[in-house]
Amino acid sequence: MERRSAFGLPPAWLSIGSGLLLVPVLWVTLWTFGQTLAAAAVRDTFWTSPPVWWFHIGFLLWSITFAGLRGPAFTWLYVFGHEWTHVLFTILCGGRILAWPEVTSRGGHVLASKTNHLIALSPYVFPFYSVLVAAIFFGLGRWLDPGPMAQWIFYAALGFTWGFHLFYTAWMLWQVQSDLAHHGRFFSLVWIFLVNVLVLAALVLLAAPGMEPQTFFAQWWRNALSARAWVERLL
Repeated sequence: MERRSAFGLPPAWLSIGSGLLLVPVLWVTLWTFGQTLAAAAVRDTFWTSPPVWWFHIGFLLWSITFAGLRGPAFTWLYVFGHEWTHVLFTILCGGRILAWPEVTSRGGHVLASKTNHLIALSPYVFPFYSVLVAAIFFGLGRWLDPGPMAQWIFYAALGFTWGFHLFYTAWMLWQVQSDLAHHGRFFSLVWIFLVNVLVLAALVLLAAPGMEPQTFFAQWWRNALSARAWVERLL
């Protein structure tokens, strides 16, 4: 007998339908992100500011590393961050860890008392090592006064680790991933793309002087209304 969802539909149908509902949200978000990046780019201080400059240096260093030095050690680091992200989001969602992560360069596994789409897909949208770098930097900043050099290293480390997250996420999505199969590959891919665009938008807002999150969301809402009006004219 074919398994049915809580709505009486085959899970594959519900997954595809949910993904299709997210596509307009993704489109409006990409549109708004493009406008935000363009607005930041016209400011002379954006591309030449130390946060952006050193972030790009770190990202470039990771790109060179990925192209020439990628191997089992980096894959092990990715799997470690992947499995411990599952652990973190399981605990945040009220679950229990029944068996702590097993990590090798060929893959990993963690046994938890519950799962949902946030737990399953969290490693693809949560830059584990970037968050770790930020936690260490701001944690030490409570007791130490970081000088300009320490801040530049921090921005470069963010670029390096975010590049690590982005490249390995894209690479792993080409492989067969059980995390995506649980909730449907189409829905999972749209959701992962959407959240990563929002994370990138947040980085731009942090680096661009004078740009606020509320401005981004106000522009997003205006774009959503414009998109709806455009669709209504077509119909």
